[in-house]
Amino acid sequence: MNVERAKAFAGVFAVFLLGAVCGGMGTAYLRFRLESRIFRAKDPVAQLVTYRLTQELKLDAAQRERVAEIVGRGRDQFFALQKDVMPAVLTVFKNGAEEIRTVLRPDQQARYDLLLEERRRALEAVVKKATESAPAPR
Repeated sequence: MNVERAKAFAGVFAVFLLGAVCGGMGTAYLRFRLESRIFRAKDPVAQLVTYRLTQELKLDAAQRERVAEIVGRGRDQFFALQKDVMPAVLTVFKNGAEEIRTVLRPDQQARYDLLLEERRRALEAVVKKATESAPAPR
């Protein structure tokens, strides 16, 4: 009787496990399709925000169109503002980094300098991409 019970338990467990794997794979596939569609769009940020608001608020087609326009316009304004503000932001980061460096031991300073250089390159890449891809004002 214990063998039959163990087989039944193993069968139920296998079905549960198979369902979890299939569900996970299905979810990952749908997410991939959605993200691919969004990031191939002309304005992926506006597309994503509009999609999320549509899902949460059940927007109709007219509302969705207006929301996409508003979000796109806000994105344009953000990029314009970012170009003006970014030099000041970088100065704040630089000053803070220099002040932190004074607190560190020499061995920590060497490692910190490497970390800062990595972060600086990453930040420059982001800033460059943002300023190059910023759309013309509407």
